[in-house]
Amino acid sequence: MAGRLEEDPSDQFRRIVLGHELSEIGEAAIKPLLYVNAAHVKMLQKQKLIPSGTAGKILSVLKQIDNQGISVLNIDQAEDIYLALEQKLIKVLGMKEAGNIHMGRSRNDIYSTVYRMILRQKLIGVYEHLLELRQKVADLAESQKATIMPGYTHTQHAQPITVGYYFLGVFDLLGRDMQRLRNAWALINNSPLGAAALTTTSFELDRNYTCEILGFDAIVYNAYDAISGRDYVNDAVLALYNTVSDISRVVTDLMTWNMFEFSFIEIPDEFAGISSIMPQKKNPSAFEFLRSAASWVLGDTIGVISSPKGVSYSDIRDGTKYLYSPLWHAVEVTSNVVKLFSEVLPGIKWDSERMLEETNEGYSTMTDLADHMVQKYKITFREAHNLVAAFVKVSIVQKKKANELSIDDFNNICFDQGFSFKMNQEELGDVLDPQKCLNRRNVEGGTSERQLKYMLSECAEQLNSEKLWYEEKRKRLERVEQKIFDLD
Repeated sequence: MAGRLEEDPSDQFRRIVLGHELSEIGEAAIKPLLYVNAAHVKMLQKQKLIPSGTAGKILSVLKQIDNQGISVLNIDQAEDIYLALEQKLIKVLGMKEAGNIHMGRSRNDIYSTVYRMILRQKLIGVYEHLLELRQKVADLAESQKATIMPGYTHTQHAQPITVGYYFLGVFDLLGRDMQRLRNAWALINNSPLGAAALTTTSFELDRNYTCEILGFDAIVYNAYDAISGRDYVNDAVLALYNTVSDISRVVTDLMTWNMFEFSFIEIPDEFAGISSIMPQKKNPSAFEFLRSAASWVLGDTIGVISSPKGVSYSDIRDGTKYLYSPLWHAVEVTSNVVKLFSEVLPGIKWDSERMLEETNEGYSTMTDLADHMVQKYKITFREAHNLVAAFVKVSIVQKKKANELSIDDFNNICFDQGFSFKMNQEELGDVLDPQKCLNRRNVEGGTSERQLKYMLSECAEQLNSEKLWYEEKRKRLERVEQKIFDLD
């Protein structure tokens, strides 16, 4: 161990503390760490703080290490991966060539930058998977736009909808999740490099130059905040939690509709399990995973946002380093959830006849009957609501389904309440027809064919915009990789 320490780390300290930190970011950190070093070296050469020959030699070794991987570093004999890298450079090039690589910086700003680079790469991966999922949701909305089913509120029949209409809502839900990821990216993709320990340095560094090389949007201007602030991780983990939580709500509906008592859908065989004793069972195992995973990410979220609570606003491990462990797990789980749901969704079998039967037999069209009374017979909505509610009560007592209702019962209720108008059976059937109920709702965002057509067209435009954002960010990160070891 170098520096002021006279003793090497104890075995337990190395295993529990240093080993944990290496296992958390070891493989993931090596590439961004090499890139941060390369950007710093190129900047030092540009600022004439080191000779171009020295810069070229260091960049060449950094590139070799990038090709060879983390195994070429003697991590066991160093406090962390950065010091192992510095020792490797000094061993290969000598102190005179590599001894100035740490000029004007600290591990504080190095790791602050590395963590942001790791996280932005992980989030762009989640975003890519969400793009695929959202496309499949749009495809499902298109293919099932005319498949009528009951819509539910409070787990009870509410009003008729279509499967496509339901998934257009899911499409918008996932769109907000993607917006949250973009918002988190905007806070993450800022460079702390050059902040050094906490006050910058007396060397004339060019922080904006390294910022541009590494593909950041801007620098974190205040150096103290650059190495102390980690609040951007909250935005990231909350965006991840919102995503899995939203998916879990949809999966809860699918699990319900998959029950024998509903039989609206059937999960694909390749995502189901069996019982070891009950041969008839087809368990929705993938749905169970997708729904429960939200709880895991919730736990990670609590771990992330509570880690810095009551901790000094400075570079200190529990406020600036240990909060990443649950964050990496949240990213992994969210990515798996999105990928799995994207695979399951297109293979679901929808029983359109069964869903239409339930829509016809339930009382989900009663709002239309009340609306019809207001529009045609000019009574108030509250009067119409009371009449229809009484009609439903009588019908339930008579054990009649919605498609078995008698107009005589309804007319008698109206007469008893002091109304003289009468409806005929054909008029009642027309009012309660689910397809006609859907098409009557032509207000923006409604269930009519016209509104569905408009919303489906909007899907394509939104997906195109999101793809453009993703491609711009992905290509920018690729350009960093392509030129990082080239000396300008």
